[in-house]
Amino acid sequence: MKVKRNVSVASYNASARSPSRHRGELRVAALMDAATAVFVEKGYNEATMTEIALRARSSIGSLYQFFPSKEALAGALLTRYGEKLEGGLRELADQANKMTSRNFADALVDLRLQQRTQRSPALLLTEVRDAADARGSFREAFRQQVTRALREVHPGLDARRARAAAIVILQTLKTLPALVEEDPDGKLGLVAELRAAIERYITGM
Repeated sequence: MKVKRNVSVASYNASARSPSRHRGELRVAALMDAATAVFVEKGYNEATMTEIALRARSSIGSLYQFFPSKEALAGALLTRYGEKLEGGLRELADQANKMTSRNFADALVDLRLQQRTQRSPALLLTEVRDAADARGSFREAFRQQVTRALREVHPGLDARRARAAAIVILQTLKTLPALVEEDPDGKLGLVAELRAAIERYITGM
């Protein structure tokens, strides 16, 4: 099976205006952070642009200056998440040829932990009509980069087996939020067990 190439997950925002100065970039970041919080608390449909502007301590005019609609704002949030996701995965794949199975398993879990706070709001926003394909694009980006990384860790691994393993690893990592919730202080070592399970799986390949 051939692995598809050049899938981008950072393409959901077609109408938001880009800030031209550093100060504008900071304002946009604050607006997007406020939007994330309001969307998580209220849900996408119930959230209003007025609430988002108030949360960001900004004027409604400033919000509309950069995001002409709630849909454009949701698209910008998905783009930001997609860029971070793809960038982190690409960096991991680029370094995989220097990693042991344990290093690679640790890096995968660490990357997922870092993204955990942004992943839930991003998936929530995939319900937006204009971003209905986002969830699939996030998943495909993960599969592609982890497939590439596995073939760096195990140079003799064929593409079909590597892609199948990437899918298994993705499904396994989906348990991470539940494990963290079950063992928030780490006393049971559930996340460590997940790391060890992925390491054993990769080593056994």
